[in-house]
Amino acid sequence: MMKKTIYYRRSDGALGTRTIEQSHGDKVSIPLPDGASELSAEEYTQEAARRAAAAARRAEDAAEAATTEQREAYEALIAAGLPEGPARRISGWRGDPEDEAAS
Repeated sequence: MMKKTIYYRRSDGALGTRTIEQSHGDKVSIPLPDGASELSAEEYTQEAARRAAAAARRAEDAAEAATTEQREAYEALIAAGLPEGPARRISGWRGDPEDEAAS
């Protein structure tokens, strides 16, 4: 038995694969989903890597924004006169504000 895989992009932009096992010498056609276009293995791999990198960048940006928001909330609570412990709990800030100011 041999495995044959096709790679494709659906009409909604999602990537997909289909794999079948076939006997040696059998000519088997793997149908694509409606509206899908076939990709080479290399195109599929490149597109999947590009999407993974973009998702990682978005996650990093979101984490950085959340950290900035927590730090700013912490600083505002301290400025309003709250002690450090409650200000950290309320804001979620776990960093050291003095280290952040130095960088």
